[in-house]
Amino acid sequence: MRTSVNSNTPFGTNVTRKTIVFNGSAAATRTLFTISGFVCVDFFVRCTASCGSVDLIPNICLGITGTTNYFIADTDVNTLTTNELWYDTSPTTTIDLTGTALFDYVLSNTAIVLDEKGIIASGTLEFICFWTPLSFGASVT
Repeated sequence: MRTSVNSNTPFGTNVTRKTIVFNGSAAATRTLFTISGFVCVDFFVRCTASCGSVDLIPNICLGITGTTNYFIADTDVNTLTTNELWYDTSPTTTIDLTGTALFDYVLSNTAIVLDEKGIIASGTLEFICFWTPLSFGASVT
């Protein structure tokens, strides 16, 4: 069994969650998770309430500080419906292999961000991050 640098804790036993509720607020780049130190992250995104927009460009993308589309390029929010997994630009499934739906990365001193490129009127996305510290004092908040 792989363990973290700080203890005998198995990989991926730390969990940080973030829920974003869209309600027509101005487009913005939102910090979902702040990475301090060196960590291994496994995360996925699920839609818990269908998203909708009346804006002409209702796109969102998922990335890191400086490269906001690193994980998922622009996706029309109107294609995100309840219980779907969001891991590519054409969300269509409620079940998939973890190798497909789970993002698995090693990151250091950055943030995972959601970039909104239009006013999103409704919907809810849940971001779930399992993480393991690879350096002393590392964290995901």
